[in-house]
Order: sequence, then C-alpha cells, then structure tokens
Amino acid sequence: MIINQFLIFFISFTLSWALLKIFIPLLSKVIIDLPGKRSAHIKPCPSGGGIFFILIQIFFLIFSLFMGYKDDFLYVTLISLPLAIIGFIDDKKDLKNNTKFLFQLGTSIFLVITSKFFSNDPGFILSIIGFLTLTLIAISFINFINFMDGIDGLVGGCMLVVCFTILIVNNQSLLIISLIGGLLGFLFWNWHPAKVFMGDTGSTFLGAFFIGIIFQSKSLNQAVGILLVISPLLVDAITCILRRFMKGQNIFRPHNLHLYQRLYQAGIKQDKVALIYISSTLAISLSYLFLGIYYAVISSLVIITTGYFLDRNVAIKFL
Repeated sequence: MIINQFLIFFISFTLSWALLKIFIPLLSKVIIDLPGKRSAHIKPCPSGGGIFFILIQIFFLIFSLFMGYKDDFLYVTLISLPLAIIGFIDDKKDLKNNTKFLFQLGTSIFLVITSKFFSNDPGFILSIIGFLTLTLIAISFINFINFMDGIDGLVGGCMLVVCFTILIVNNQSLLIISLIGGLLGFLFWNWHPAKVFMGDTGSTFLGAFFIGIIFQSKSLNQAVGILLVISPLLVDAITCILRRFMKGQNIFRPHNLHLYQRLYQAGIKQDKVALIYISSTLAISLSYLFLGIYYAVISSLVIITTGYFLDRNVAIKFL
C-alpha cells in the first residue's frame, strides 16, 4: 500500500507540475490578475491555476469509482467541485457577489446534509438550529480561506500541512494523497515570486473541501484537532473581520488589513510571511499528531500570542 500511495503522489505531483508548466503561458493570455492597491504583487500574473490540482482530483475521483475503491472523501470532493467551476468563471469574468454566494450556499447545504455531525435527529428545533449553524460555519470557512489567499504560497503551503495531518489521522485516502501531490506541484509555481495564482478556483474549492472533511470527522476530538491545525489562517481571518466590524467598516468590502498583509506592508518578504504561517501550522500539526489535542490547544495559544506580538510590534497599524 505504501508503494501505491507513493505512486499516486508521484503521478499527482508530476501531472500538476507539468500541466502548469505547459498552460501558464495560456493562462497569462486568458486569466490575468492585474496588480492593484490591495495587491501584494507588482506585475500582472496569471490566475486560475488551482484548476489543475482540481483536475487531478477529478481524475483520481473517476479512477477510484472505476476501480471500486471506497474513499471517505469522495462525496466531499464531488460537492466541492461546483465552487471550482464558478470560481474559474469568476477569475475570468469577475462574477457578481450574489451569484458566488448562491453557489457557496448550495455547496454548504450539501456539505451539512452529508455531515456526520448532522446525522442524528435531536428534534425539529435543534435540527434547524444545527443546520443553520453548520451552514453558516461552512460558508464562513470557504470565504476565510479565500480571504487568506493574498500572497505567494501562503494558502497552498498551509493546506499542504493540513493535508498531511488529515492523511495521518485517517490512515489512507486516495483523494487526500492526490491533493497533496497536486498542491505540491502547484506550490512549485506559486512560491514567491509566483508564476501563477490559484485564484478563487482553487481557494474556494479548498475551503469547501476541508470544511467538508471536518464535517466528516470520526469524532469531535478529530474535528477540533484539524481546526486547530488550520487556526493560523482562521484566527487571522476572524479577528480581522471582528476588528473591522468594531471600527464600523463595511466587512464585505475588499481590504488589505489581514495580519499577513500588514506584515508584508511592514517590509517582510512574501516568502518569509508565508513561512511564518506554514511553520505555525506545522507546529500545531506536530503537537496534535504526537502529543494529542491538549498540547495542540497549547501550541495554538502560543502561536496566537505570537501573532498578537507581531500585530502590535512588527505589522503596520490596523486602520
């Protein structure tokens, strides 16, 4: 089985790397991300590159169905795919927010319906409350991951760590292994200075895919553990929204006030900022895998405290 897992990883990585090498010139003509006031890049860069690690997911999804291989995350992948499609269209045509929200809502509802945390019937009222709460969490998670995809390699690198964590916790998953390979191949071209961005194509798919995996966790302990691993991304996104709300700002307007953005604006290079988040994610992951949930909580609190220090003493002021 180890050989098979390595083969799946090798094929996924090779395909992702090679497809991007071939198609980046085409993407630069079809989907181009122009630098703006809130951008971290200073030159136009092709976007929508996430479509290639998603295509690899589709390939292995079809392969697993054909071979009769039962993967725990097959339905999560299928449910998340519409967001990749609408994200790719959005990267090219800049769709209206209402259209994107409807697809996010539909995806979130299906993720909740198939969730293991919504399988028991606690009564009508509690079912409605639980359904609405989980749906709100799913939509928020999708957008949080999208918000954090603002500098080279940050989201791709952190999600790579989360993928490895999920793979170890769940022992084996063909689709997780293929995503690890696909993300690593993508990260080769997305690392600073990036040759391609994943765009909404990749970030919204990853957000939906991972909240779907959390909803499929075998226990609450496992769900909390995975959430802790990804907390460096989530805490930045959540605290930024809360601070903007408290200052009376429109939280739905684009901005550049996330901690990772303000660290970059303070003069820290993009790859260094990305490494801060990736290493923080890795530290929590190792604490969770080798020491357990309680040490993961402690590790997460230490990293949040470090983030607070960086916010106060290194990043430019939150306006």
